[in-house]
Amino acid sequence: MAVDLKSRIPLTDRKSVFSIHDSQVAVPLVAGGVTGFDETKLKNPVLMEACLREYLRRYKDSELLTTSRCIQSNKDRFLLSKQAFHYASSKNNDVEVICAKLSREFGVKMKVTYTRSGSSSFNVKKIEW
Repeated sequence: MAVDLKSRIPLTDRKSVFSIHDSQVAVPLVAGGVTGFDETKLKNPVLMEACLREYLRRYKDSELLTTSRCIQSNKDRFLLSKQAFHYASSKNNDVEVICAKLSREFGVKMKVTYTRSGSSSFNVKKIEW
C-alpha cells in the first residue's frame, strides 16, 4: 500500500505563526502563544532542571491556561554541551537524569528524543510526557 508523503506534511495558509498538535494538550487549543527557554537557560543541568520544573509546574497547576505536554526544539537550537551535560550516549547523560527525576516528582513519564550531535554538543529534538 503506497502512501502519498505529501499527506504527512502539515500545511498552513502561510500566515500561521502558531501550531500545535491536539495530541500534545489535554483539550484542543483555539489560540496560543509560546512559553520556552532561551539558550542562556540551557547552559548547564542546574538551569535546565529549574526551567523544566517551572514548565511542568505550569502544566500541572494552571487552572486558566492549557500547557502542552511537549517541549520541542526550534530550528535545531536545543543544542547542549556534551561536557556540561556529561553526555556519554543518548541514554546516558544529564538530560535523562533530570527527566527521570522530574518524572517522579510530577507523576509523568518523560521521553527525550534526540537528533544529530556534533563532536562537542548534542541536539534534543523534543521532550514529551
